[in-house]
Amino acid sequence: LAAWSVSLGFCWASVILCPDGKDYAKCQAQPMETGFFRPVGLPAVGVNEDTMDQVAYLPTNLVRSDVARDEDATGYLVAVGAGGISKRLHINWHLQLDGLQPSVHVCTTGNVIIATTCKGESTGEKCRIHGIRDRGSYGEPLWSKPCRGGPVAGPQHTVVDPRGGFWTWHSGSGLLRMNATTGAVIEQIPESLWPGT
Repeated sequence: LAAWSVSLGFCWASVILCPDGKDYAKCQAQPMETGFFRPVGLPAVGVNEDTMDQVAYLPTNLVRSDVARDEDATGYLVAVGAGGISKRLHINWHLQLDGLQPSVHVCTTGNVIIATTCKGESTGEKCRIHGIRDRGSYGEPLWSKPCRGGPVAGPQHTVVDPRGGFWTWHSGSGLLRMNATTGAVIEQIPESLWPGT
């Protein structure tokens, strides 16, 4: 993962996404043997309100030589911080979340990260949406709920509402505004009320 200066156009910091954060040299030299986290979607960037560190939350797969297919790789949410005087990037924590989807992005509101997971279509399992609190050194799962709609009709985007909570779209249920810390539905705009439906 690399952090770039937008105004000057140069890379000011980078980090190898290794499961064992202490052995970067071995991970760089033999990544398929040690395993590494490969991003599968866009990160969400926020500020941990407890530590005031800037944090990027990445949906990733753990890739190793003994995993033949991407769909068999284990999904992890990885929190990368840029704290301290040097502002060097470092992995704060990683949390296993099987079925992280490349087509969805995580979002953050306060210290809560929202992420979506879906199993393979062949299993017929519904997608799930999760709330995870960033505790600085670890991610604390707060809630996990099945997505409304069809078997793999998970939300494709989540957007923070300035009034509180976040919005997400669920097939068959329309737009839902949900509480980030409990997952409760605050507000719903059904598809039948959308213009042109």
